[in-house]
Amino acid sequence: MARRLLYYEAMKMFLVIVALALLYFYFHRHGSVNNESKEVAPVHAAATPDGSNYFKRPLDRTHEVIDMVKKQRREDNY
Repeated sequence: MARRLLYYEAMKMFLVIVALALLYFYFHRHGSVNNESKEVAPVHAAATPDGSNYFKRPLDRTHEVIDMVKKQRREDNY
């Protein structure tokens, strides 16, 4: 009897953890982000269509975003 009760408790804890993980991933993926007031720079197409620029584009975009954040913080005196 005690073994069965322990099994049910362990199964209940497992199901609670799985349910929480599923909820976390669902809301993390489908969560709404309120960026209505923020100005987002358009993503520029690569200057060259060949594959040599494939790894450089994400780095350039990252630096653009970092520069935008720095500029916004300077303007807001943050």
